Amino acid sequence: MAVTRKEILISEASLGYLQSDEMSEAFCGQCPWGESRQGRELFTGLPTPSDQECPADFDLRSDHCAMKGQFAEVVETLADADKLAGLKRNVRIIL
Repeated sequence: MAVTRKEILISEASLGYLQSDEMSEAFCGQCPWGESRQGRELFTGLPTPSDQECPADFDLRSDHCAMKGQFAEVVETLADADKLAGLKRNVRIIL
């Protein structure tokens, strides 16, 4: 099965927003994969911290990312905002 990729152009300002720590924390912090990896300590029953492994290697554009759909919506919205503001859109994002 072939994977279809979509190219979206955004501004440097939008790229900075997407690469911010806050953005990564917002998406990775809400990832359902992280919650499903959290378990319970065998003897105490206390919750254990979730593993720091990520099937997408923390790449929000990866097909293995559980949050890719939401990330794509943010990228498309930023592209629309850049267009409305008249900003030069010279950064290529492949989703």
